[in-house]
Amino acid sequence: MHKSILLFVLSLPGIALCQSHANHAWLMGTWQKTLDEDNSPTDTLTFRGDGTWIGYGPRCEETVYQYFVHSGDVFLILPQPKGPVALIFRPNPSNSKLTFTSPRTRNNAIYEKVANPVCGKTNES
Repeated sequence: MHKSILLFVLSLPGIALCQSHANHAWLMGTWQKTLDEDNSPTDTLTFRGDGTWIGYGPRCEETVYQYFVHSGDVFLILPQPKGPVALIFRPNPSNSKLTFTSPRTRNNAIYEKVANPVCGKTNES
């Protein structure tokens, strides 16, 4: 009896994680930077339902990382040798744009889903 309760409790975080990604279907797909107050190069992100996102390098090479959504904000986790770094994106009220504010410059970058991103799949597939 106690063993089955323990197994049930241990399974709850995994269930909650899957449900949280399912509740954010609007986020799934490929987003591209469409405006950047710092004038940095365009970049592309793809969010997947398993809690991972793909970052694309200069030649569209893919690197897979984790993300989570908390209180409406999207947190992208970048593992680093000294410890993880989180990038925080805030969706607009219609969930059609994501805003990233640089902690260094305090300038904003805007990401939107686009039909033909520089890297990644189209949002129509």
